[in-house]
Amino acid sequence: MSTGEESELYMLDAAVAVVQHHDGVSGTSKQHVAFDYAKRLDIGFKKAASYVSGVLARSLLKDDPQGDAQASFQVCQDLNETVCEISSTSDDFFMVVYNGLSHTRSEGELIKLPVDGSFDYEVFDEDDNPVDSSISGGELYLFVNKEVPPMGTCIYRVKKLAGRLSSKQRKQSKSIKVIDNGKLTVTFCEKTGAIRTVNDREVSVDWAFYKSFVAPDDLTKKTQAAAIPNKHECLGNNVQIDEADDLKAPSDRRSSGAYLFVPSEADEKPEPYGIEGDAIFSFGGGVTTVESRFGNYIKQTARIYDNAEFIDFEYTIGPIDISDGVGKEVIMKFSTDINNDKVFYTDANAREFVKRKLNTKETYEYELFQPVAGNYYPVVGGIFIEDEFASMAVMSDRTHGGSSLNDGEIELMMMRRLLADDNYGVGEVLNETNAGMTPYPPYGDAVREGEGIVVSGVTRLAISNTGNDGARIARNSMEKMYSPLVPFFLPNLKSQTVSEVFKSHPITLVTENIPLQLSVVTLQRKGTEEGSFFIRVAHMYGMGDDEQLSLGAYIDLGEIVSGTSLVSFQELTLSGNQLRKDAEKTKMKWGDDGFAPKYDAKDEGSKIFLEAMDVRTFRVVLRDT
Repeated sequence: MSTGEESELYMLDAAVAVVQHHDGVSGTSKQHVAFDYAKRLDIGFKKAASYVSGVLARSLLKDDPQGDAQASFQVCQDLNETVCEISSTSDDFFMVVYNGLSHTRSEGELIKLPVDGSFDYEVFDEDDNPVDSSISGGELYLFVNKEVPPMGTCIYRVKKLAGRLSSKQRKQSKSIKVIDNGKLTVTFCEKTGAIRTVNDREVSVDWAFYKSFVAPDDLTKKTQAAAIPNKHECLGNNVQIDEADDLKAPSDRRSSGAYLFVPSEADEKPEPYGIEGDAIFSFGGGVTTVESRFGNYIKQTARIYDNAEFIDFEYTIGPIDISDGVGKEVIMKFSTDINNDKVFYTDANAREFVKRKLNTKETYEYELFQPVAGNYYPVVGGIFIEDEFASMAVMSDRTHGGSSLNDGEIELMMMRRLLADDNYGVGEVLNETNAGMTPYPPYGDAVREGEGIVVSGVTRLAISNTGNDGARIARNSMEKMYSPLVPFFLPNLKSQTVSEVFKSHPITLVTENIPLQLSVVTLQRKGTEEGSFFIRVAHMYGMGDDEQLSLGAYIDLGEIVSGTSLVSFQELTLSGNQLRKDAEKTKMKWGDDGFAPKYDAKDEGSKIFLEAMDVRTFRVVLRDT
């Protein structure tokens, strides 16, 4: 796959690059710009998905001389919204599960498919053996509890049965109190579904919200906006404030907005959402679920998989109620009895963990005005706390703000809906709605329309009864959360078995020779030369994260791509736009103090060495063997 403009992946690459702008990543763009980001991503995704589907089809299918099956091979872009035409309408279809990581996945992972919920379904693997599955609310639960090779696939056949829904229905119970999956023992409140303990350690998972601060000049407009149903003013409405007084006295503070998180009181305690109604416990297909509702607009589903060392929490939030004229900043809070002494760790762009200490900045004297917001930090992949006896880590499938404001607690900001702007440049209230907004003047009045949006996502909780173990348990999940298994679909029009349609061996793009602490994060064809590849390898652990996996490791560039041998290689800079040896010649010399050893001093020919957190990039030429 070429990296140039002729590549089928170029439009997606370009769209993702544009969204890396700080206004795109953080959500501080205007709404019409956010729509443009989404449009670019959608166009790029569709083109890339079509191309990748074709590559997989050509690699996996036995006989398809006319290309008919290739044309039907596709990914469901809206699967996260429980939308997939093939699974919903087909009586018989294949699902090819792709593992984008460079290591074999042996831990199970749940895939939910929208199906006709009034019928039973059977699932078969590559060897046509039946696979355990279950159905709930029009969704087929398939727990992929088998090894999926590195950058490779496994295949399933899903077939609708003639009889009505019966045996495959997920079993429900209101009497489950203890769930033991072989690795975790979790106790719940039988009525509410609230978690009580994990492996005999007290744990709670709660939802709450901070009331957003509104500057006095915004109070009238805020009240007016909240009083108009389904129609909300979105232009900025905050006055300019002296920067020196920005966050001090309440009367001088800016409103909470897209850039600023400002609770209504500087030291505000979040207001908890009560659990509404009885929990629903269900089990089957390798996973036990506990559904709970918090307040009027938060649904949480705890998932405990067979033999997994973590608990997933799938959540749906919204529309957040602002009919009371109060903006709300919704948090999810995890609590236990760990004495972390005000210290917690957050990742830096999913790479190295950074030590944080409550109310403290290690490099300068810190004058505290905002004890809540002033202790929030970006959480891209994970956050953890630990003491000498236990550790707790929370990982996420998206970026949040997060903190540990009290010992034993981790909180993440999950969603915000506000009624005023902070006057830092967006000029719009952070109050996104599902019907968009009218055009900007002079073509419209820039008013949001519809109800507040609904968001869904997943957080993962891991707890260890081993002290100072937070980085290790976080690392074990971060990469898998970032790159989940991706299902592709193909209608089975002739009711054939997996072995009749697909080749005997699933594909795997890379070998099993990659050390556990290293990961191939980029593998692309480069330029027009035959066999030329662009390979980027990263060490995924920081110093001290793990006793063994934090150590440096060798990887042979000739033993990465399956079925090839190495002809030549050159190291490039991280961005891949120049030779590293040339870049090193022009690098600024900072004197003898702290002199670093030569970057390739430990390399042994094509066996290159990576220390903790290293990332190295190469252009390699390979030939088929």
